[in-house]
Amino acid sequence: YYEERDVNQAKVYLDKWVATSDQDCKSAYFVADYYFRAGQPQESLNRAKAMDNGACKTYPYLNLLYAVNYDKLGDSLQAKSYLDKFFTTAPSDKIISENYVTAARIYSKIPGNESTASTYLQKAIDEDTMMSHKINYANDAITMMASSGNLQNELLWMNKLATYRGGSLTEADYYKLSNSADNALKKTDTIRMQNKDTVAIMN
Repeated sequence: YYEERDVNQAKVYLDKWVATSDQDCKSAYFVADYYFRAGQPQESLNRAKAMDNGACKTYPYLNLLYAVNYDKLGDSLQAKSYLDKFFTTAPSDKIISENYVTAARIYSKIPGNESTASTYLQKAIDEDTMMSHKINYANDAITMMASSGNLQNELLWMNKLATYRGGSLTEADYYKLSNSADNALKKTDTIRMQNKDTVAIMN
């Protein structure tokens, strides 16, 4: 409950839980995850490596822990490689919608991977039963498509968003869409002018 709201309060309950639970891979993971959420990715990464060097090497969420910490440390490629391992090795019943959202966020930082990020967000939507979450994921996808200049996929996600909202878009949604269309046209015009300049130089 507190891990996304108040990391300090979460630590109070985590300490109580660890003190009375078995000292196993699950408890080691939760402690390492706490350090990530507390803004100490290097300490979290050190604890992940300690798990990897011991009996917790095959713990399902270990690769995910590596991924989020490397992402926080600014190494998106390392984060991506561990994400790939996580989705390849983790049992399907251990993967939840939040994991797909994490994957989408990391993939969206790597140029050329917007489509993969969009696919992961769709998986998150398919897994999640709360409509408010589906709307949030759709908005995330729209933002990603807009930032990459992918107007076609932005339109597709706008349509999905309208479906999740019962068939309607807000005034702000239409503004975002028209702004993206305008940016796409400007981008097309810029490319066209660059091509003309290149032809002129060659002639």
